[in-house]
Amino acid sequence: MASALEPIIDGFESELEPITFFILPGGSIEASLLHHARGVARRAETAIVSLSKNQIINPAILVYLNRLSDLIFVAARVTNKRLDVADVAWRK
Repeated sequence: MASALEPIIDGFESELEPITFFILPGGSIEASLLHHARGVARRAETAIVSLSKNQIINPAILVYLNRLSDLIFVAARVTNKRLDVADVAWRK
């Protein structure tokens, strides 16, 4: 259930400053692995959206995958912060 992820996300976000720039995957090795896991969750979400065009799916699956990827993103940011590694900012 996606609502079970919300308090975890909120707890992690309470440790972080608000985002003021686009964050690229990276930083510490640990955060990089979490960013990779987030990409896997996003691909799963995209695949379920494609599947939903031909099959009936439970919409809660999409909500869960979306919140899961948000949780993993915040976990990557917290990991970098705890390891004293800066998030990787996108630069033009």
